[in-house]
Amino acid sequence: MVPVKTLLFFLISAFIIGCGGENAYSYSENSDASDGTKSSGNSDLQGSTIDPENETLTKLNKAIKENKVKGWGSAKSNKDYYLAVANYLRSLPIKCNDSRAYSGPAKSLKWNEQLMQAAKEHSDDMLGKNYLSHEGSDGSTPKIRVQNSGFSGSYYAENLAYQKKSGIPYNGNEWLGRFIAWIQSSSGHCSNLMSPYSEFMGMYESKSKKGRNVTLYWTQDFGKK
Repeated sequence: MVPVKTLLFFLISAFIIGCGGENAYSYSENSDASDGTKSSGNSDLQGSTIDPENETLTKLNKAIKENKVKGWGSAKSNKDYYLAVANYLRSLPIKCNDSRAYSGPAKSLKWNEQLMQAAKEHSDDMLGKNYLSHEGSDGSTPKIRVQNSGFSGSYYAENLAYQKKSGIPYNGNEWLGRFIAWIQSSSGHCSNLMSPYSEFMGMYESKSKKGRNVTLYWTQDFGKK
C-alpha cells in the first residue's frame, strides 16, 4: 500500500469522481447493542447526515493539518492512520442518522491484528472475485470470518466500501473519503463506527492497478471481547 503520510490532502471533488458503494453489518449477543441485521446503501459526500456538524472531508483534512487528529503525527503505518481517524471521529459530538442513531463522543478504539486479518481476507476476496457483500464467496459471515481469525467476542460489526477509478491518479489516501462517507451514511455505517459497544478495530484496503485504472475495496471490522 502506498504510504499516506506524505499524501495528506486532496480535493473532495477528486474523490467523488468515479463509482463506489458501501455496506454495513452488525451482530451482537446483546440485543441492546444492535439489531443483528445488515444493511446496504450508496452514500457519497453529499448532504448533511451529521448533527450538530457536517464533518466533510475538507474539515477532516483541516483537522489533520492543525494537528487535531491525535496519533496522526506519530503514525508509522497505515493501521496507525486508520485508527487515528476513527478515534478522532469517535471523539466528536456526532449523532448518527441511521436506525441505531448512536452519538459521540465514544471511547477510543484499540487496534486488533486478528480483526485486521479478517478484514484483509475479505477485502482480498471481494477484489479477486469482483463483488461487494458481507457474505464471503465461501458463504462466510463477518462473525465467522472474525472468529476464524482467532477473535472471540460478544459484539461484531463491519463496514465495507469499494471505489473504481478510471483515468484518475491513485493518491493512496482515498480511504479518508470512505471514513466520511461512512460517518455521513444513513445505512448503519455511522453507528458501526460510533458504537459504544466496540472496543477494537481492524481495517484493510485491497487494490488493483492497471495503468490509471484503480479498483479499491475496504473492510473495516469492529469487535468487543
